Amino acid sequence: MIYIGIDPGKNGAISMINTDTDFKESIVVPKIGKEYDLEKMCNILRSVRDTHSKMFVVLENINSHSAKGRQGAFVMGKGVAYWQGFLVALKIPYAMTPPQTWQKVCWEGIPVQYIPSKTNKSGKKKDTKATSELAAKRLFPGFDFTPTERATKNHDGMIDSMLIAEYARRKF
Repeated sequence: MIYIGIDPGKNGAISMINTDTDFKESIVVPKIGKEYDLEKMCNILRSVRDTHSKMFVVLENINSHSAKGRQGAFVMGKGVAYWQGFLVALKIPYAMTPPQTWQKVCWEGIPVQYIPSKTNKSGKKKDTKATSELAAKRLFPGFDFTPTERATKNHDGMIDSMLIAEYARRKF
């Protein structure tokens, strides 16, 4: 069985976990310049569908509160719509989940990281990127979350999509 997690943002990724072979892979969302490469996105899903008889996808359902401003919400919504359209057209089984749901499952036992905040009464705000990175490093030791061989920084989309795939594996 292969479980797939999709972080639909422009800096997102699609990750796969195969429970039978211990296979793990993460692919950054393909783009042409700053725009989604729709053909490549669809081909990734088609290729996985054609090589695996059993699969299940969890697509992160981003709400407008996750975005920074109206334009950010619009762009994020487009990514969700594109991926959902491909899943429906290719007849791939899927579920949609908000970030808080998969984070609650995958962050279990992980100390939540915080950053200073002037807008919060407590003076600190959850650092979701750092907490997700810590969780991913613990759940997938040795997995390389850098998008290229030359990259030195872990890719947030690869981290989130791998955690979403793990959420799919645990829940479905």
